[in-house]
Amino acid sequence: MRMHCGLTQVKTGAGCNKGYKGNPYLSLGCEDIDECEIPDLNDCDIVNGKCINTPGSYNCSCNPHYDGDGKSSPDGQGCTAKASQFPVIKFSLGLSFGFLTDGDGPFVDGDGALGKQ
Repeated sequence: MRMHCGLTQVKTGAGCNKGYKGNPYLSLGCEDIDECEIPDLNDCDIVNGKCINTPGSYNCSCNPHYDGDGKSSPDGQGCTAKASQFPVIKFSLGLSFGFLTDGDGPFVDGDGALGKQ
């Protein structure tokens, strides 16, 4: 019977589980394959994502300020930039402060000069 033992094929009755390499019958046994170290073994977004090695497998995630499953196309969504909340917050704060100022506060006249009402 032919089985995969990590990255190489061996003819044995048993081998390492998926995500491991080595020989289960030797003293070192099976060792985890770091799929993140070998780009061909993972499908993580290499531009805006990252690969996280786990025992026998790996996970993909997106960098800060990006959303998605972290996997590259065609199998995944990849990582896309989050929509910025900054303009909305800026507008809301500006509008709020506008309502909070009283009639004696500073204003800008038609010439662009700062003055008092």
